Amino acid sequence: MRKQVAVAYLLAWVAVCCLAGPSEAVRFRYENLGTLGGTHSYGSFGYKEVGINDAGQVVGYSYMADLATHAFVKSPGQAMVDLGNIPGSTENRASCINNQGIIGGWYRDSSFVYHACEWVKNGDVYQLTVLPETIRSVYGINEAGYLVGGEYHAMVVKPPGDPVDLEPLSDGSQSTATGINSANTIVGFLASGSTAVYWTYSNGSFSAAANLLFGGYNSKAFAINNPGQVVGNTTISSASHAVLKSPGQAWQDLGNLGNNSSYAYDINDSGWVVGHTSFNITAFLWTPSEGLQNLNNLVVNLPAGVHLNYAFAINKRGEIAGYTDKGVFKLTPIVGTPLSLLLLD
Repeated sequence: MRKQVAVAYLLAWVAVCCLAGPSEAVRFRYENLGTLGGTHSYGSFGYKEVGINDAGQVVGYSYMADLATHAFVKSPGQAMVDLGNIPGSTENRASCINNQGIIGGWYRDSSFVYHACEWVKNGDVYQLTVLPETIRSVYGINEAGYLVGGEYHAMVVKPPGDPVDLEPLSDGSQSTATGINSANTIVGFLASGSTAVYWTYSNGSFSAAANLLFGGYNSKAFAINNPGQVVGNTTISSASHAVLKSPGQAWQDLGNLGNNSSYAYDINDSGWVVGHTSFNITAFLWTPSEGLQNLNNLVVNLPAGVHLNYAFAINKRGEIAGYTDKGVFKLTPIVGTPLSLLLLD
């Protein structure tokens, strides 16, 4: 009982400090997750191609010593696991992971044909399942195991079952799905004009695509959280701007660093957004209280010569995963973590 009372007093004190004291930017501890044997872990990006779940498991892709690119999963306290030993595959990548540990991604075969796939752990082994050919790639997954992606048409795979072709706008534009939340609301974009769009789910079916109204032009949506907030980017005056769209509100320009382009790739349920700006290719964190911040300036143990380039994924605890110019990184909040994150469990 005394211990419970002490904990209650401590939490009350923390709450008062959080509410009454001056705002302080969160700080992070850096961890280098390494590579699969190559000198670095990424090439170029057009999509969000790293994921992190609430257990802190990170997925992505890495170069091998022979320069092949393989998908990987890295669990806390364990070695990086190579997922890419796929017969006939010259390139494969993992892009997302849910809290059940189901991993989504894709691989390319020797004929340069792309195949969407998922990995599920069975005992000590990750088993590969190749999805029907129509979907070709996977970029997002939710807790129910719905996978979204597509190259020519946005697709969703409702387990168990075949991919469902998400209806595009009336002009028949090609489309890609990039994110999905617990309500099965899906976001993505149309290839024609790159218009950010969303699909809603009701009574077992998905609506036609609707414009997210990001403003500007050449817009894309990359992620949606459970409260329904969407992040992505739009072009204004020839520069890309990271944007946030909350339900019932106008889109919000999240800013940049040094008047350069910015891109937002993920958002957690607390509204924390991660991405990168073209200013020295720099990873950023945006929070409702602190705005846009250079992640390199928030890490207490960043080694000399290491630069955080891309922040692609963030979980409910504020853990962030992305890439430096050498390997994969994971950041863990250590100071200034909001009480809402501390009490999630």
